[in-house]
Amino acid sequence: MSFEDMVAADLEACYSTAGFSMTIEHIFAGESEQLAVIFDEFTEVVLDDSSHTGVAVTVPSFSVPAHLAANINLKSSFIINGKTYAPTEKPLQKDGTKTIYLEVQDA
Repeated sequence: MSFEDMVAADLEACYSTAGFSMTIEHIFAGESEQLAVIFDEFTEVVLDDSSHTGVAVTVPSFSVPAHLAANINLKSSFIINGKTYAPTEKPLQKDGTKTIYLEVQDA
């Protein structure tokens, strides 16, 4: 088995909705599709060096296999856990996956 085959098998296991991923709705150009993604919300802390105080910001994002992300662009929207999100920048690709950073469109 080649390295590429092993990576493909690992990605398939990680993005199985029986495992780590969840299904979201991707809306684009008047159409929609279901995507299996790994949704994450990480905290980014911005510190002020002089006073050692800071602000914590929650940044939602998800990763998806790159071959399933062909239709994702800055005009896309996503329904995740009943909330609507929009991408904040073009998807970043690494190791066969794309990461999409999001902002909440409704509260």
